[in-house]
Amino acid sequence: MHSLYDHSGALPTFIIVTDGKKHDVRVAKEHEFPLVPDSIVSVDKAYVDYKWLRSLQDKGVWFVTSVGDIEK
Repeated sequence: MHSLYDHSGALPTFIIVTDGKKHDVRVAKEHEFPLVPDSIVSVDKAYVDYKWLRSLQDKGVWFVTSVGDIEK
């Protein structure tokens, strides 16, 4: 499930349900979630798109992700 939660209304404003193979970043890009400054995005590990994350940062959007295991 991929969702956008409105903290002020305490309700999800956007929900998409996909199978487990659909990457969070792809869903966010395909559907262009209406992210406003101070939104917080959480995406799954290993499917990180740094250019997209930079675009979020430029819009004043916060993000949280896990990079998973990093090989040394």
